[in-house]
Amino acid sequence: MRRRVVVAAVSLLSLAMAPVAVSMSAAQASDPSTGLPSVVPASFTPNILAPVTTTDSPLQPEAITQVGTQMVVGGTFNDGVQQAGSTTTLTRNYIFAMDATTGVISTTFAPVLDGPVNALVAGPVVAGDPTVYVGGAFVNVNGTKAKSLVLLDLSTGLAVKGFKAPSTNGLVNTLALSGSRLFVGGTFTKMGPNVD
Repeated sequence: MRRRVVVAAVSLLSLAMAPVAVSMSAAQASDPSTGLPSVVPASFTPNILAPVTTTDSPLQPEAITQVGTQMVVGGTFNDGVQQAGSTTTLTRNYIFAMDATTGVISTTFAPVLDGPVNALVAGPVVAGDPTVYVGGAFVNVNGTKAKSLVLLDLSTGLAVKGFKAPSTNGLVNTLALSGSRLFVGGTFTKMGPNVD
């Protein structure tokens, strides 16, 4: 009998609090002081160009991470980006970096990937340069095989030479760093040196 009373009390408490949580959420969504971003979070936000034809990739950033003073954006876009207020298109397929304060798109970080980026996480500083781990549905990076996972130098856009990711038989969809360990998740069943 005692268990039923406790369960009933918890259920009633949950029901009583539900309208309060909903009304607070609605109030916060309409209050600009809550920190919720607008459709254009800053006037300097670069434009990711919409597909020209229906066979082009959809306009969709999938991952954003901050690495030092740079914001790195990855996704399914491959039609280029434009600096805010500019009509000049910069070729950036699936990934680009911009200054976190000014929104200026990096001219030195322009890696060439042949498939979408699904996950990003800040990497270690290597030889004085910041790096970013990139996971996704690509097979090659800058013309070299790097299936689904690569560590890129944020200053040059080149793959970090000391990092050799094991191959997967699928896609990388999520990355997490804990200490010096990189956790990789995705739609693969095998990972190792002899997996294609």
